[in-house]
Amino acid sequence: MLITGILFNVNVFANESQGITYEEFKKAQDDGYIGEEITYEEWNKIIELNNQLEQNLENSDNFDKIYDSSKSNTSIPDLEKGDILITNGTSYLGLTGHVGIATSSDLILHSPGKEDSIVIRNDTREYFYNRYIADADHKSWIKIFRPKNSNYGREAASWAYAKYYGNNSVQYKINTDLNGFDTIYCSKLVWQAYKYGANVKNAFHDMFAQHDNQYIGSYYDYHGIVAPYELDKMIKLTYEYGVN
Repeated sequence: MLITGILFNVNVFANESQGITYEEFKKAQDDGYIGEEITYEEWNKIIELNNQLEQNLENSDNFDKIYDSSKSNTSIPDLEKGDILITNGTSYLGLTGHVGIATSSDLILHSPGKEDSIVIRNDTREYFYNRYIADADHKSWIKIFRPKNSNYGREAASWAYAKYYGNNSVQYKINTDLNGFDTIYCSKLVWQAYKYGANVKNAFHDMFAQHDNQYIGSYYDYHGIVAPYELDKMIKLTYEYGVN
């Protein structure tokens, strides 16, 4: 989901995200931040499903929620490698949410989006907290999900750090190239970390959403995009070859 950033460092919060105009969408494509293969109608469907999936962040078969800033008076606790941090503290073109992956007890690897000159950052807990939760109305939140198997988390975090931190050739772009390494966005970064780093099977077909009064497979089944609020469900912590 993550997807910051899916995602972008823009001070617009979830309650203010009411969709976008076609002109705004086309400008983002012209500027190179959204892939040309994604249509305006598809983008709006992605926004709709992402908003629906926010309610599903409380439960996950593969991760334990260990922290919720909206229910705690403390800042981000000590992390373990592979922890996934999801926040609603940023939005871009109607798509709310940002994610990162812990690379140590105090550092979080993430891709903050087009407003940041650094495509991949490895920031402290304090910086991440202040950047994504310090809104005057206290409507933004951060939730932390920890993999039930810590080995997966360590492997995922180590891979992501080695692959992307300091990689000046990667560009920020939301497109359908989910398995490629030339472009990145926040939730793609975390998804890839678990797929390639921990060698786990990511099961798109396990995620379902209700749309137009019908239950359909995740919209990202077809389009190869993973949104921030979907991320904890998109990662199925089962080894590719059936070894747990």
